[in-house]
Amino acid sequence: MFKKGVYIVSMKIQRNRFLSNLIPILIFLFSLNGAWSQTPVSILMVLGDAGFDDMQYIIATARIEAAGYKVETASSAGKTALSLKGNPVAVDYPLSAVKEKNYLSMLVLGGTGVRILEGNASLASLSRSFDNSGKIIGALEYAPAMLSPILSGREVSLWPTDKKALSDAGGVYKTGLVALSRNLITGIGGSDENDTVFILAYLEALRRVNPAQKAIEKEIALTFNKEGTRFVMTHAGVTRTGALHIPALCKSAGSDAEKKYSLVYALHGTAGTGEDFRNRGFDKIADELDFIMMYPDGYNGDWDIIPGGSTSFDEAGFFRALTEEMEKKYPVDPKRVYATGFSLGSFMVYRLACDLPYMFAAIAPVSGLLYPPRTGLPLPKKTSLLHIHARDDRNVPFNGDPMYGIPVSVEASVALWRESAGAAPGGKSVPSPVGSISTKWSAGDPSSKSGPVDIVMTEYFKGGHFWQSGTTEQIADFFFNHPGRGKEIRINFAEISPYAELAKPISLAMENGSLAGINKIVYCANGAEITEAVSKPFSAVWVPQKEGSYRLTAYAVLDDGETLRSTLNRTILVSKPDLVPQVSSPGFSSSSIESDILDGARAFDGDPSTRWASLGADPQWIQADLGRTVTLSAITLIWEAAYALSYEIQYSADGVSWKTAYVTDSCSGGTEFISFEPVEARFVRMYGKSRATKWGYSLWDILLHGSLK
Repeated sequence: MFKKGVYIVSMKIQRNRFLSNLIPILIFLFSLNGAWSQTPVSILMVLGDAGFDDMQYIIATARIEAAGYKVETASSAGKTALSLKGNPVAVDYPLSAVKEKNYLSMLVLGGTGVRILEGNASLASLSRSFDNSGKIIGALEYAPAMLSPILSGREVSLWPTDKKALSDAGGVYKTGLVALSRNLITGIGGSDENDTVFILAYLEALRRVNPAQKAIEKEIALTFNKEGTRFVMTHAGVTRTGALHIPALCKSAGSDAEKKYSLVYALHGTAGTGEDFRNRGFDKIADELDFIMMYPDGYNGDWDIIPGGSTSFDEAGFFRALTEEMEKKYPVDPKRVYATGFSLGSFMVYRLACDLPYMFAAIAPVSGLLYPPRTGLPLPKKTSLLHIHARDDRNVPFNGDPMYGIPVSVEASVALWRESAGAAPGGKSVPSPVGSISTKWSAGDPSSKSGPVDIVMTEYFKGGHFWQSGTTEQIADFFFNHPGRGKEIRINFAEISPYAELAKPISLAMENGSLAGINKIVYCANGAEITEAVSKPFSAVWVPQKEGSYRLTAYAVLDDGETLRSTLNRTILVSKPDLVPQVSSPGFSSSSIESDILDGARAFDGDPSTRWASLGADPQWIQADLGRTVTLSAITLIWEAAYALSYEIQYSADGVSWKTAYVTDSCSGGTEFISFEPVEARFVRMYGKSRATKWGYSLWDILLHGSLK
């Protein structure tokens, strides 16, 4: 017996020349009892097992669910699918287990990973089944070419690179963003705008066969994906997307919770995405310092950087609206909203602080410049500034960038900010990351609870147009302490080696500074308490008993019972001894280098702030000549953001004939501890076969483990 409601009944109708443009789905609205079978109003979304498009996924899912449908996912393997940016999505079913009768429509998303579905028997069978039932089939970007069984005689919009595959299947190439041919709707995608145009057209096609569908809303409220790693919303009629990271405890807290969190925006460079910025390492710091990290995508990969300017997509309004929505959902401290960015994103950070002068407590542009507001608007007076730049930056020159016709140098950008805040011109030198100098100017009452407005300029002597190794920690420290918290605590890492030996004591202590008002210091490794000190100078000893990467942090318990987190924390590596320092005059070489400051020797120097980086091509290698034969049994690789997907660890006696000690085709980056059967070798190398990113290969350090003969 059926209850009252809306039911969708599909009928199979044989297509012929008279019905070639008719979608044979009948919608019946009825309130009666009968022996009809109900079709669930669900959409099947097909993903590649790896390499599906993040932006398409979040835009499509949010729009489809807003229209009242349930989205279920399928892939070839039917397990966890990985996006182009490495984000995991739990897949509901393998394609082989999907039943067409359970769905109103099928949507196949693009991304380069969809090509693995070419010739997939299950997808071919499903596409025929959905087509024979007259149900809407959507396919975006590269996906249309995967539906060869149903393309014959149909007009299809897809990437020009797939024209031949389309022609071979009997399809007809059609220019334009979207093509609707009978019940098949296809689109070219490739940008926020193009993806949105396609999804709206897809929903309109569904609405024609399902009048019960909710109205297609022009605006979408701030929405997160089920994994909580991506967001989507519309503003000024434009779909905006991005990535995010929310500390676990914050996710379950209401917006009026007593504990408050800082909101940090991190903006990518030209033609990038918010997901690109996650490799900078802010997420792990966010959990330590109670930061909510937001990584917005520039509209179609770009930012409108001129302060006071206007655009059809209203950049300032978008960030204002996004902040207001986050404050409604989570316990955001409105006095602790921040923005950082790299390259073009850095220009945008300056613009946002100018256009929204009361929103940001501090900003930290990296490798960008300030373009003074063309409208003559005054600069912010209460926003602290940390500007980071390398003097040899060729992309955004330290002495000014004439690209936009307003060549403002780094020093002029900082001076304009300093003058607006009312800081005196004479700055003072302050501690700075390795390879740089920092100068600070202050304005306001330093004795006030929130402290002064600080303007800091950090100059790297060399470094080019890159995010330097200490930048993430420096920015997090600056944000955490602006406005001031009355006290700052930091672990003294000057006496702690970045590469510690297993089972050897490590001395822990606080940096010099005021320890008044502190009851005890608790030291932690990877978030777990390892030891504590209850009297000045709050020193302690820790003996690590297991290999691994350890993030060292601390918190102070103050006399009044409050706690304070440490900043400028670091990760140390605990492992067996490294063979490289034990041999005399080792030699290092590589297949290529990205620049002079990124040569192969820097991956073996034991300095985690230097690295090797290759050119962006496959294959590439980096090797060490130890000058003598050793017994090699393990290797540790510390990858930068540009890591290998597939590589081998090879060894040789003469540097000519190579053998393989280890091989993988599924590297996920980060730090790898690799053990293998002991081998005799003088030469050892990492031979990269395929990259995981569009860049080359990059390693902070390589440690070789074994024994001397």
